[in-house]
Amino acid sequence: AASAAIGNRLLVAALKKASALSGFLQRVNEDSVFAVCAYFACVVNSVVPLVIALLVASTDRVTVTGSLAVNWLFQVLWMSMVTTELCGNLVPSWRYWSAYFWVRQSRYVSVREAEPLMTAPEFPIATRYVDLLHL
Repeated sequence: AASAAIGNRLLVAALKKASALSGFLQRVNEDSVFAVCAYFACVVNSVVPLVIALLVASTDRVTVTGSLAVNWLFQVLWMSMVTTELCGNLVPSWRYWSAYFWVRQSRYVSVREAEPLMTAPEFPIATRYVDLLHL
């Protein structure tokens, strides 16, 4: 379940990068395409292990119980929430504090160099929509 949650985070990051580099003229179109693709990628990544287990179970003439499926989906949901919160808190704080100490330790940093590093990043509304829909 943890690998599916981490895989979801990596898929969302890769799709965000791909949509940013794809050359949309308006941010709204970029966010819409990203949200749809990322949502379906996360859902497929979360459910594929159950489908594979169902296929293997049907060839061996055994069944996948409902409690097993519910436990798997709960674990994916729980780990997705944990990885989302960790990525949402640790990555921005790491960027801020590393920039802060770089600016504080260097005498020759100009305002023009330091300001982009010290400003807060833009709020990722499309990523939050994907997280909300997936969870």
